[in-house]
This record gives sequence, structure tokens and C-alpha cells, in this order.
Amino acid sequence: MTTQHRGLIVDDHEEQAEKIKQGLKIAFKKIDVVVDWKFADSALKACTLIEDEEPFDIAILDYELEESENALSVVDELRDKAPRCYILVVTGVGHDYPYFAELARNRGAAAAIHRKQLTLTKSATDEVESWDYHHLAARISRHLTVQGWGGKLNVEFAETAGMESMLYQLGTPPGADGDVRARGKRVARSLILECLGERDLHTTLHVEHLTAGKSGAFVCKVRGEQPGRANRSSVIKMSLNRADLESEHRINKDAAEVIGDGALVKFADRARKDPQSDYWALASPFAEDTVALDRWLAHPGTLPTQAGAVAGEIFGRSLAPLFQSSLRTDQATDSWFALSPVHLQRVREAISAYRPVWGLPEGAAVPGAEGLATELRTFADDRTLPGTNVPPVPKKVTYVHGFGDLHSGNILVRATGQPWPRLVDASGYGPQHWAGDAARLLVDLVLVVRRTGAGSMLWSSVVADAEFAGDLCGCDIGPHPTDPAGAETSPVDAFIGEVVGRRQEFLHLDELGLREADWHWQWHTALAREFLRQGARPGLMPTSAVLGLTAAARHLGKAVTALRGGEVPPGR
Repeated sequence: MTTQHRGLIVDDHEEQAEKIKQGLKIAFKKIDVVVDWKFADSALKACTLIEDEEPFDIAILDYELEESENALSVVDELRDKAPRCYILVVTGVGHDYPYFAELARNRGAAAAIHRKQLTLTKSATDEVESWDYHHLAARISRHLTVQGWGGKLNVEFAETAGMESMLYQLGTPPGADGDVRARGKRVARSLILECLGERDLHTTLHVEHLTAGKSGAFVCKVRGEQPGRANRSSVIKMSLNRADLESEHRINKDAAEVIGDGALVKFADRARKDPQSDYWALASPFAEDTVALDRWLAHPGTLPTQAGAVAGEIFGRSLAPLFQSSLRTDQATDSWFALSPVHLQRVREAISAYRPVWGLPEGAAVPGAEGLATELRTFADDRTLPGTNVPPVPKKVTYVHGFGDLHSGNILVRATGQPWPRLVDASGYGPQHWAGDAARLLVDLVLVVRRTGAGSMLWSSVVADAEFAGDLCGCDIGPHPTDPAGAETSPVDAFIGEVVGRRQEFLHLDELGLREADWHWQWHTALAREFLRQGARPGLMPTSAVLGLTAAARHLGKAVTALRGGEVPPGR
């Protein structure tokens, strides 16, 4: 199907106007676009057309017009009547107007160039520097797609709270006004097309918000659909901070060299910029269609056995290279205990906020809540395990190279055929405690993925959920997913059960030379740190926050018991 647009050419030389029309006609034909052109040879006639006609999609304006007029008044009129129009200002006498390009762009033109750059011969240089008719047609087509006039290339945004928040923030730079959401969509479309270079006809791109990235970045998944072709996905990270994105690109590349391309999706070659804002983006394109782990686990068609198999693939294969001996180091235990200043303040505020309702019968009704709160403050403030006569901890613990920010949003699972996980965005890759990745993902699953629906909002659910959360050490967390008796086990519980049940294998405890007396208290401490960190996260439901704090305190208590050599539940 041919896409039709309305165009305006303003030039006081008719032969130049006709040349532009014919050059773009040839270039647009190759991408199946037709333009209905109108002509004006003066600023007055152009402004009259703009006032009387339907809004124009494209405008090519000669800077110098008759009677000492220039194109700036036409740019102003177009911006007022057709704010989404692509405006190009050209001149053949640039030496007479050295600042014409700056003036035109400041008034709202997309670009301003010398007329001699418009040629039929297609340039072999990068598109950013090319202004032949073919590249100009592609540039105009991209602009109209970004503005939502894309014709055959349709970009659809999911209607979720995360997506709405992302679009709102993308559309609200300092001093901005007008339609914030529409501007956010324009920025997102532009970055997506800059990253993917999408040119296929009849393509629909579905955009879903995945998670908030580091330094205020936004991470989303883009799924492309085209008739007769398999769906394909990309993960795109958008940020105002180009330096952070480029640093994360380097870190992700380092992680890929260890983990391997088959398990970790690499970022594309470089960051791309939205031409009309300060936002940059990185893309991780890959062939198969995928969904985030949290959504996959919640899908009615996902089986517990499949969930267990995906957990085994992630920890038994994808993350296994991170434990190799060359990547191991010793770290002071005191440093491992320490929370960052931001997390420490969040923990203090969360404990203060929820302390009044933690033990109330009308609230969470957690037994011994006041004592649990005191133990958490002791650990957070003093970097020591709570209690009296606590045996001294070893001065050092083992660090490996961890993924760093392993959660259900940056694990994608193939949506068709045999489920297969892929990791994305290893921007947190680097040295961390050997239990860090497992603890972070398990806590995310317990606090967020496992607790859904109205029941998760009720205080009455906290005590039972805290029993589960405090028992992630080979205790009875439900039948093992390969056990026939586990038919009623949910996929998320099967995933958790697989990780906990096989932690000695998955975390290479024997290879690390850790006896049970060494690793057991560290496992509980790692879980406690994560429950504390994630439970104090801003925006978490109060019931989930109290659950996180309760589980953190219980795991600290179990860490002390393990240090004392007390009886511990055997691992599977």
C-alpha cells in the first residue's frame, strides 16, 4: 500500500522547485511514498497556502526569496499550523548568509543545507552526513514515522504504568511545555528507529517497558511483527547520560566475553542520539521473540517443569563461567556487610515508617516485630550480625565476577517453541559475593513476581509469605518441580525450588572450597542483605516492604545460628 503525504516547495526560481520535486519523486518511489506537492514563489503566497490548506507533512524552503524576504517567516507559520512537518531550508548562496543554518534550526527547521548537496547520485557515506535525494527521502520518512505519520511502519506503546511513566519522563526535559506524552512518544520513536534502522514495509513495532535502568535510564523491549516473517525482539536502553551508556556498553562487552554471546545479548556497536533532544540509546537486537521472565512465569501456559529447566539453564550454564578460578578474589567481610549510603538511608527510613504497623494485629501481625526492627538497625548501622555472644565472622569472603543486577526484568525467555533464557543488560557486571546473583533474583521473585493480585495487598498475607521467604535454604518450600507430587506447584515456586535445591551445584560451592560451615551463614546473610535492600526500595507496596524487612531479619537470625554451629535444614 502506497503512503501519501502533502508537501510544500517554496522557491522563487520555478526550475529549482521542479528539480527538487522530480528528485524526491524518484527517491520516494523506491520506498513506496507519493507526495502531493504545492508550490509558492514568495513568503506571502506560502503563508497563504499554509493558512488555507490542510497541514503539510513536508516543506522544502529556499532561504533567500524575492523582495528581501527569507524563509524564516514561512518556518514560523509552518511550526504554528503544522508542528509535525519536516522542514528543510536550502540555499545556493550560503557564503552570503553564513548563519542561515543556525537561524533556520533555531526557528524550528529540521535541517538547513547548501543546495548543491541535493543530488540524484546516492552518497556512499554515512547517512548522517549525506543529503542526496535518496538519503533525504529516508530522513523525511523516518521523521514522519517518529511523529506518528509513518504509514506502513507503526510503533505501538503498551498501555502500562511503567510505559506511561517512561513516556512522561522522556517528554519532560527542563523548561518543556505542551503535550508531554506526545513529545515522549516522539523521543521514544526516534531513538527506536535510530537504533534499529527499521525500514521494512508493513512492520509493527510493539514497545513494552521492562525496568528502570541505572542513572535514570529506561529499559524497554521492542518486538517487531511483519506478515510472513518470524517476530524478532530488541532491548533498548534510553538515557540522557551518554557517558553512562557508553560505560555500560564497555562493561556489557566485557561480560559477553566471559558469559558468551549465546547467553548474553550484546549491545549494538554504539549509542545513538535523538536529533531533537538530548537523549541517547543503546540497542541489543536478537532474532527470536521473547518475554521477560516475570511475565513468562505468570503465563497460564508455563509449566513448573519448564520453569525448573529455565532456572537450570540460567544458573547451570549461562552464569557458570563467572565462577572460574581466574575471576575469584577475596574481599573484607566488613565491606561486604556495608550498604551503600543511599541504601542505608532507605533502610533506616523504611524501618521507621513500618515499625508502628509491623507487629500490630490490625497490621502485619509479625511476632517479635520490635526485636526484628532492632536487629536490622544493628546490621545496617554497625555492620555486625545481631545477637549476643555471636561468634566472630571470617575476615574475608570469596568474590566472583557476578552479573550484578540479575532480576526478572533482564532475563528474557523465548516465547515460542522450547523455552530458552537470554540475559540482557549486564551493566552491573563485576566482582561481587558468590551468592549475589542468586540472592538478588530469588528476592525479586519472592517480593514482586510471587506476590500478585489483591491478596498481596492484604496484611493478612504477610505472615505466611514471610515463612516462605525466610525458608530459602533447603527447607520445605514446596515439592521439587521434578517430583510428580509437585503438580500443583506454581512455575515461580518451581523456579525458586530449583535454585535453592541445587544451590551447591549452581554456585560451585565445592569448587570454591567452601565447607557448609563456611557457606551456610553467608547464604543467609546474602539473602538478608537483598531482602533488606529490595524491601526498602521506594514505591514497593507496604505489605511487600514489611515482608522484605521481616525476611531479612529472619535470615540474619539463621546466619547467626549457622555460625554457632546450630542444626540447619539439609539442602536437597
